[in-house]
This record gives sequence, structure tokens and C-alpha cells, in this order.
Amino acid sequence: MKKILCLIYTILALFSLTSCMDKVADIFEKDTTTYEIGNTITDVYNMVESACVGIYATDGSVKGYSIGSGVIYKKEKNTYYVITNEHVISGCKTIKIYLGESKYYDASLIGSDKNNDLAVLAFNKDILGGKDITPIDIFSCTDIVSAGQTAIAIGCPLSLDNFNHLTVGVVTGLKENYVKTDAALNSGNSGGALFNISGRLIGINVSKTCWIYDEYGNKSSDIVVEGFGYAINMETVCKVVEDIEEKQTYVERPILGVSVSTINRYISEAVDVQYLPDTLDQGLLIKKVEFNSNAHKGGLKAYDIIYKIDDKDIKNSNDLGNFLDLAHIGDTATFYVYRRNSNSYTIKEITITFQ
Repeated sequence: MKKILCLIYTILALFSLTSCMDKVADIFEKDTTTYEIGNTITDVYNMVESACVGIYATDGSVKGYSIGSGVIYKKEKNTYYVITNEHVISGCKTIKIYLGESKYYDASLIGSDKNNDLAVLAFNKDILGGKDITPIDIFSCTDIVSAGQTAIAIGCPLSLDNFNHLTVGVVTGLKENYVKTDAALNSGNSGGALFNISGRLIGINVSKTCWIYDEYGNKSSDIVVEGFGYAINMETVCKVVEDIEEKQTYVERPILGVSVSTINRYISEAVDVQYLPDTLDQGLLIKKVEFNSNAHKGGLKAYDIIYKIDDKDIKNSNDLGNFLDLAHIGDTATFYVYRRNSNSYTIKEITITFQ
């Protein structure tokens, strides 16, 4: 009997040990996955961090200075070119690039675009001595961005003492010209890089705020939201950088000259959606047209409903604002509107050349 009992205990012990080993294996596999992701993020950081810079800008007064971040995106002969946010350098007379080690390098402003909050700086490669930096080729960054992808932010939050501080999160969504992320962003991250897990640049960090557009389609105010950051997407960045390089100065965007409100078949007041065409669920109602504006000269009228410009659907003031943010003085655009006539609407195509 004792031998039988010993045999049973031995079998149970072996079963328990096997089960325990299985659990250890599961934990090890999970730890290995975590380890591999951590290593990948480290690899990305080591690959790109030399092209990520700090920005110090001042208007010459004791208190008039700004701290931001930037990305070196091009080297041409003996000059490096840097992207940052326009608001980081706006109104400043002196701009310096910070590359760590308490060293600052004089930079010049090539041009800026206030509407899109982007600026291009340049500094001389020779001042670095023998140091060489591999730029981030922004024009090859055409990866598709989608919610759930890993997002790696590199910048100088709060102070240049936090040079090339790294935070990690995910892409939480896409909104017009922006990538949304929950990677921690703070003052000083402005103008810095947002990478994916492959080390591809997917955006230029701009804010930890949620923008509100006014009735004219302009960014009018913002709300600070924790775990909610914006980065300008690379399609917009590339277009704006090309504009700045071509103009070599401040890029001016056109003003349409209308006040608008969004109308929605399901939630708007009855008076706004009465007789709304069946094909339109949501559009942009023109409430007022400024005299002698682009809209006035082109033929837009109060109570017209804008639903498309060229091939872009227009459903709200954000859509209008984002269209104008990439338009140029001298461009011609076709506005598709519903114009109300008594108890019905007719479709009008209004061609406007921006002045």
C-alpha cells in the first residue's frame, strides 16, 4: 500500500511540476514579447535620435524666449535643414539649435506657415566639426497610419534639460490633417518627431490640445486634454515644406471671407434643414459673406450650402479650414453649393480664384 501511495504522490508531483513549467513558459513567452518590443523601441531611438534637436528662440528680452523641438530632414552641401512649429520661433530674433552636451548652434529662418504651424530652419554643418548627422527623409515617409499603431514621440518637454526625451503610446485616431496620439506631449515637445515602430516619421508634434474652429474656419481656441495629443501628418508636412522651400519666406494662405455654421439633417433646427436635399445629410451653411472678399467676388451668397470644394467633401468648418490651410494665393477652386430658391434647392458650381 505504501508503495502505491508513493507512486501516486510521485505522479501528482510530476503533474504539478509540469503544470508549473507550462505557466513559467507562458510567462517567459510574454516577457520575451515585452523584451522584443522594448528592444525595437530602443533600436528606433538609436536610429533616429541624432536627427532630433532642441530649439531655443528669443526675442532679445530676458523673459521673451521659447523652447521647442525639431527634426533634421535634409542636408544640402554644408547646410542642415530643420522642421519645427511656427509658434516656437514666432516673433523671435535669435534662433539656436540644441544638440545636447550644452552646445547651441546659430540657426536662420528659411520660412514659415502660420496656418499650418510649421517652419523651416537652417544651420551650418561646418560648425559641428567632424560630426555628421543622418537626416530623416520626410518625403519617403508614406506609410499608412492607422489607429492602434505604436507611436514614439521624441522631444524636449518643459526644458532643454530633457533633451530627446522619449514617450511611447499609440495612434488613437486620425483627424483631417492630424494624427492623434496618447503618447505624452508637453510644452517643449512642439515641433518634435512622432515615429512608428519601424522608425518612420508619421507626424510633427504640435499640441496636447483639442482645437475648436470659429465660424470663419479659423482655429479660434483650444482645450487641454490629458492623453490627447496632435501631430501634423506627413502628407501635410511635405506639402508645406515644399511651399516654404519654394517661397523662402512666410507662406500666406487665402481667406475666403464667410461666416458659416454646420447643418445636420438629424440634429439641426428645423428652420436650417427645411427643404434640405435628400442627397445631403450634412454641409456648411453660409451665414454671411464679407463685402469684397474672395467669396463675394466669386459669387457665393448667404444661405448657400457648401458641400464640396474641388474633389473634397465639405461637411463642417474643420473641412473648410483644412482646405484653406493648403491653398495658395492665385489658386482657382470650384465650390459646389446648394442654393435655395423658395421651397427647393438648385446645385451651383462657383469658381473662385483666391487673391
